[in-house]
Amino acid sequence: MKEEENPIMEEAQREVEVMPPLKAWRDSRRMDLTTKEEIFCREYAIHRDSKKALLAAGYSGNHPAEIGRRWLQRPRIEKRLRTLLERDQFRADLTREIYHKKLQDIYDKAMGDGDYAGANRAMELLGKSLGFFVEQKAVLNVTSRLQGDKAQEVEEVKRLAKIAGVSLE
Repeated sequence: MKEEENPIMEEAQREVEVMPPLKAWRDSRRMDLTTKEEIFCREYAIHRDSKKALLAAGYSGNHPAEIGRRWLQRPRIEKRLRTLLERDQFRADLTREIYHKKLQDIYDKAMGDGDYAGANRAMELLGKSLGFFVEQKAVLNVTSRLQGDKAQEVEEVKRLAKIAGVSLE
């Protein structure tokens, strides 16, 4: 049985394709960015570090961190960064959605084949991706100076932690 094609997903995937260099250059021209500013924007979108982005754009003067912060305040650079960051967020959301769909498909196939271990693993990965499983740790510092009641309290905490399944380090 073939699934119905989802036109929204198809359109989204077309939008996510890597922008050709000529189109990127034309887009930057429309925003009146210099070549260095465009490189700065693209590098900043990757690293989120204005100093690294400015150095990648070819800046070789003093105080690149300060100059980079100033560049971030330029309206045309702010506008271009907003565009790039929204595109990156869209790509991340789309990639996450595709990943979840593939895990669901693996789960369905595994259940159909009677592979319960594979189905369980697919659900486990899906749950981790969605943040359903949170690792919990309790940290307890014990010193040799504890005596009497405090030592008993520490032992009680260790016993309760063991029952709860929490590791103490």
